[in-house]
Amino acid sequence: MTYKTQVQDETISGIKTFSGGMISLGIFGSVTASASLPNLTPTTVYTFANINSRQLYHVYAHIGGSGSNAPDYIANAFIAVDGGNARITMNGSSSMTISLSGLNLQLKQVSGSTYTGYVTIMQMGN
Repeated sequence: MTYKTQVQDETISGIKTFSGGMISLGIFGSVTASASLPNLTPTTVYTFANINSRQLYHVYAHIGGSGSNAPDYIANAFIAVDGGNARITMNGSSSMTISLSGLNLQLKQVSGSTYTGYVTIMQMGN
């Protein structure tokens, strides 16, 4: 699987893409990103934009999966962003956690080794 971490600003047939990879479709948007996740270390995989509007994001994160030697860990969370503030409103997983440091989205996994973590983030709001 290939993940993009950044695209250029451009409009394609009414679909606006923003730096950082967010693709906007009306009030919905999505982005994918990945990062190497050392064991027990919160690692920034994405930084939310500091914009003057309220947004809600659903974050789905995973490592491993089919054909991989990594453990099959998943986590998901809902994150509310209001300008320069962000907070997790729901989070669930024991093997991998999603956290925030300011507007930085961070993943932490507990496998005992370093693996690549992937996130898909869906934006809801305008």
